[in-house]
Amino acid sequence: MDTNLLLTLLILATGCMAAQRRHRERLYRGSRRPNNHIYRASGKGRGGKVRGDMLQNLLPYEAVENVPVKERMDVSLWQTRGQAKPNRRRPKRGIKGQFHLQMQTGPTETDGQFSNDYRSKTHESYLTEARLGRRGLPWPLPRHFRSDSNMVYQLDTNFRFVIGPLSRSCVTLTRALRRYYVIITGRLPTKQSVVVRDEEEFESPVAHGNPATLRHVDVSVLYSCSDAHPEPTSNETYALQINNNTASITAGEVWGALRGLETLSQLVYVSEHRQPCVHMADIVDFPRFHHRGVMINTGIHFLHPTTIKKNLEAMEHNKLNVLHWRLVDDQSFPWVSKAYPDLSNRSSKRETYNAADIAGIVEFARQRGIRVVPELDSPGHTASWRNGVPNVIINCADNNVQQVLDVTSNITYTVLRGLWGDLFTTFPGRYVHLGGDEVPTLCWARSKDVARFMEREKMKDFGELQNYFTRRLSSIVNQLDRNRKLVFWQDVLDSGISIDEGAVIQIWKPNPKAAMTLAVSKGHRVIYSSPWCLNYVTSGMDWATLYLADPLEHTVGAAEEEVVMGGEACVSGEHAVDSSLLQTLWSRASAMAERMWSDRNVRNVPEAQVRLEEQRCRMIRRRIPISPLNEPSSCNLHVP
Repeated sequence: MDTNLLLTLLILATGCMAAQRRHRERLYRGSRRPNNHIYRASGKGRGGKVRGDMLQNLLPYEAVENVPVKERMDVSLWQTRGQAKPNRRRPKRGIKGQFHLQMQTGPTETDGQFSNDYRSKTHESYLTEARLGRRGLPWPLPRHFRSDSNMVYQLDTNFRFVIGPLSRSCVTLTRALRRYYVIITGRLPTKQSVVVRDEEEFESPVAHGNPATLRHVDVSVLYSCSDAHPEPTSNETYALQINNNTASITAGEVWGALRGLETLSQLVYVSEHRQPCVHMADIVDFPRFHHRGVMINTGIHFLHPTTIKKNLEAMEHNKLNVLHWRLVDDQSFPWVSKAYPDLSNRSSKRETYNAADIAGIVEFARQRGIRVVPELDSPGHTASWRNGVPNVIINCADNNVQQVLDVTSNITYTVLRGLWGDLFTTFPGRYVHLGGDEVPTLCWARSKDVARFMEREKMKDFGELQNYFTRRLSSIVNQLDRNRKLVFWQDVLDSGISIDEGAVIQIWKPNPKAAMTLAVSKGHRVIYSSPWCLNYVTSGMDWATLYLADPLEHTVGAAEEEVVMGGEACVSGEHAVDSSLLQTLWSRASAMAERMWSDRNVRNVPEAQVRLEEQRCRMIRRRIPISPLNEPSSCNLHVP
């Protein structure tokens, strides 16, 4: 080959290598400048010009399940070039304007001003994303929430949770940290994913090399961290701070730490470079009501334990803390009782819940800070008892009439004592639901035995007969465990039944104002469910109506407000099976969840729709099927 040609090629290669070296030096100097970790959308500052499409197609990090781990973590998020000459092959697009997101208690909206001198559709897309704020916004909205989208931190490849030296530790906390490590990073936890720091240890909060890296989150539980079951009075307050390359979650009890971890997982999002990022945030949060529940019914259609656990996961992601479980109904008796096993053997539809199944569900709920309230409805909704135990169901002359318990027979109360004794050994929670709704008194009217009993006891109507049954049943439950709190449906109150003042009334019928007033006048606490009975899916999706409904909308004065414990979204079971339960509940129950948690003044539907749509996509990526909202939408399930 010609010597001159070789010499020319050598000179060209040397020049290219020198140019690349100078380019790398400029990038390095830009990364070492002060405040370069701040993402300046306004284009101001020495290191502020970045690509205009950085905020497009942002996804929560836990969604990236089909992308290899190396592809998620091997591209640097920060490709700012400072004042360096732009690469001609990739023109630099500066964005003029400013965006700052700050959300606090009350009706919230994005606060920002944008100039009109952007020059391409890319800038318009960025503007839309910035206004909508689809970048790790939490649901439900925290009580006090301040976030700065100009300050962004990238999660380090060795991101981990650290239990502080002053924190109490327990298995519940450790398992929660490992669970949320998977949600946030998409990787299986190792021994270094959750560590306990001793007092002698010290770790610099700033990672070497890149000042925009968040290496760990300090978690501190100051007072109570036990493996006991949560109580109705458990403290769920927490504080979450992300700033200056550090992050911390502080809570008084472990249940508050669980809620803080859920909020943290929602704040994390993924950039177009497949990097997990989080904005600066300052949060102090606590629930508005202590009873925030979902009711399911397994007596009409059997629900597999896997479906129930999946629903518990959805409840955790929406900060709900009560699963109201109606175990049996007219159609079947799937619960296996040790005292009366024939009830499930002869009255169930093959599938049953044994003691191990229920214990597994209760423990699964406990680890997520959820209490399980069992319901054994009586004297109505008991037709399935007929084949398992003789002489406890009235033999009505008309087979089309609904069956009801024979409340005049002592055998009935013996069976009830045995069943409730089994329930107390299986469900350790403080509250139990005795039902009392929709009693078919027509069957009592056709029974000669009931007529003779009422004549002997000088009872004038069937309301007095039901009152007799409720008093005896309440006495049995109190004798078995005096620490249990009783819950009844509002039908008991409507029928004039006298119950203890300490009993709780669950209001579920339409037009609840009269029932609310009556319950308060008699000194009962209230669980509100009237607007959230979700048995039927409406064609237009009614999430906005459910979102604006409030447990205190029918109360008058502070005295009535104090007796409202919270609310429940109820699915009675006629149309809820394994394939439809979750779609029936969610995202409608998510709307109810924010009403139960957030401040009363948070009622901005357009702003809530943006966050709820992100929450919907987040739950889908966490493998929870969920129904759509009003408008057409889609969820990007993969990193672009």
